[in-house]
Amino acid sequence: MNTLRHMFKTRVHYSPSVFIVFSILCMTCLTAACSSDTGQDAAKSEEEATDIRQDVPEDVADVDESAHVAQLILSPDPVEAFVTQTVQINFRAYNDHGIQLDDADVTWRVENTQVATVDESGLLLGLEAGQTTLSATSGDAQASLEVIVRPFDELERIEIIPAQREVGVGESLALEVEAFRADGTKVTPLSLPVDWHSDAPERASVDASGLLRGIARGWVNIQASVGELRAEAGFRVELKFKAFGNNGGGYVISTGGQIYTMYFDEVTENSDGLWMPEFNQIRINDDAHFISIGNNQNGGRCALTRDGRVYCWGQNVLGNLGVDFVTTVLESPTLLETELRFESLAMGQYSTCGLTGSGSIYCWGDLLISGNFEDRYPDFLVGQSYEPALIDAGRYERIMMTRNTLCAQEIKTNAWYCMGSGEYGTLGNGSLDDQDELVAIGEPRVFLKLASRNGTTVGEGICGIDAQFQVWCWGRASGSIPQPVSWTDEMVDIQPQGLGFCSVTPDRHIQCWGRLSPCAVGRRAWVPNSETAYYEVPQAPIEGLPPDWESLAGRCVLTEGGDIWCWGLSQSTGNPIRPLECEPSAQRVQTF
Repeated sequence: MNTLRHMFKTRVHYSPSVFIVFSILCMTCLTAACSSDTGQDAAKSEEEATDIRQDVPEDVADVDESAHVAQLILSPDPVEAFVTQTVQINFRAYNDHGIQLDDADVTWRVENTQVATVDESGLLLGLEAGQTTLSATSGDAQASLEVIVRPFDELERIEIIPAQREVGVGESLALEVEAFRADGTKVTPLSLPVDWHSDAPERASVDASGLLRGIARGWVNIQASVGELRAEAGFRVELKFKAFGNNGGGYVISTGGQIYTMYFDEVTENSDGLWMPEFNQIRINDDAHFISIGNNQNGGRCALTRDGRVYCWGQNVLGNLGVDFVTTVLESPTLLETELRFESLAMGQYSTCGLTGSGSIYCWGDLLISGNFEDRYPDFLVGQSYEPALIDAGRYERIMMTRNTLCAQEIKTNAWYCMGSGEYGTLGNGSLDDQDELVAIGEPRVFLKLASRNGTTVGEGICGIDAQFQVWCWGRASGSIPQPVSWTDEMVDIQPQGLGFCSVTPDRHIQCWGRLSPCAVGRRAWVPNSETAYYEVPQAPIEGLPPDWESLAGRCVLTEGGDIWCWGLSQSTGNPIRPLECEPSAQRVQTF
């Protein structure tokens, strides 16, 4: 009590708010001292004290010192800039406890505004050569650093980056400029204003930010100007691809979702004497983005868009392109009239089948798949439909077709089932009889991948990779049930090539086998005399494959960046006796 009296006496200048605080303290103490009779009196006193506390003005509440800025650190320090260059100044703010603050407000100031200026975000602009000081303030904290603005003529040259000198049609590439002093040192970061120009804007355009956009195949020169400095770089605008046609088939899909033919019969000789395939776009009237395409032996083609629609063109045989039986040819891609949406497509000789997102299989054309019309004489249209008809509902995740066989992989078990013609044993169930419904193939039944030429039957029938990465084949010479091949090399992928196959080892080597030409298996040969031979075991790995290849089709691979590499390309030798040989190693295909 004496202590409180002394404090009150020595506090000469006080505010009403302080008087209220002391009143609260006094009443609390008196209440505690005087209410020893009953607990009810103590509780009543505490309620009164609480009421008084609630009346205390907010301006006497404790101040939160955790948000108080005690230190500022600026970077870069010092600042070096060229005339017209901008440099972003960054800061870190800390409180009294050394904890970094994320939302501190900073005020910026430049001492000599003729040398440089700074905006409210800390972006500094060099105006003329010289030195000055930049300061930053936040609360009671302050920091400063030296600013050096150098004359522009200290820069000797500029270069356009990145070093990548290609851009895909329909794709973009961000360009920048690097600047160097006379001693070869690089100016980093460089944020000088750059003027960009394209000498062929019909092939590639470049905007004010340096974004290069590929429009059409060919070469284009891009110029960059920084003050009086100039730089120029040539860029190749080329096609980039994301998918091959199903099992090859001479079709590829660009990164922009367009379909192109890739024919090795129509070639252009490059500077190294290699004969490069020609690429021609398949034009359609609709705005469609394609993800896959299949074809058959009769000249029919069907392609799938990313929203699940189907377009078909070419030879229409008994409705397998989804149009009436009278129409024999569709000159251009035509939309299949159906409300169904598909996840994948497969084409046989007389049938086209689609797999829906629910796992159901629908087909059009020959719904029996077999193509065995003799047993349907005289009504050949029995079992035919040009509209998608349900074959099996809701349990499959993958489909594939040979000439007259449809095979599907079950979702739960990963087992494969086939239907259609049993003539050559491609059903894999031990029978040569046709099957109008999907039946299980023989053991091991579960395969990670199956392969057969899409729309035809290859010399080895169908081959698959089991769960132990061993290869099995059936159909034709291999018999009517799966048989293990004569070799035990492990394989993780398999694709058809001609009358044989190419398979992928666990370490990503590609080896080819079956009835193939020497060029197809990666051997050098005289092209006119490159006759096929039977290679019972996988041959030596194909050389020259790019490390980033992702998918395989025929004699070609597709890289992560959208480039195509092929082996066995014809090459001019200059020798009149043997004018053409095939290049055994993989070479990048020219697509511009």
